[in-house]
Amino acid sequence: MTNLSAPRRIEAVIQKEITRLCPHIVVTYAVHGISGFHDHLVSHAVVKRAFVEIENQVADLRLLALKLYEKGILGMGKARELIGVGKLDFLYILKEEGIPLNYDREELEDDLQTIEGI
Repeated sequence: MTNLSAPRRIEAVIQKEITRLCPHIVVTYAVHGISGFHDHLVSHAVVKRAFVEIENQVADLRLLALKLYEKGILGMGKARELIGVGKLDFLYILKEEGIPLNYDREELEDDLQTIEGI
């Protein structure tokens, strides 16, 4: 009898490793594996499900960070940290999403200190 929970356990391990490693690319077998071999089919399905779940979590975190920034609950630095992008990329994201820039005196002073240090 096949253990139906095994793919879910494998998926959890793969998801944990993908999250830990933060790779730029994930390679697995094609959807039909190599000659339809069962392990290849399961490997493809497990890796794909784990990757999609991680993408969904990242999208949810991005949305949360942007909403909290838009409402003034998070500053730009914390929102960027949650999303994992630099300042310029964050500014582009704000523009794409139509979110106005929340730029307070503290951030202005930080930027002025940075400029003076150059």
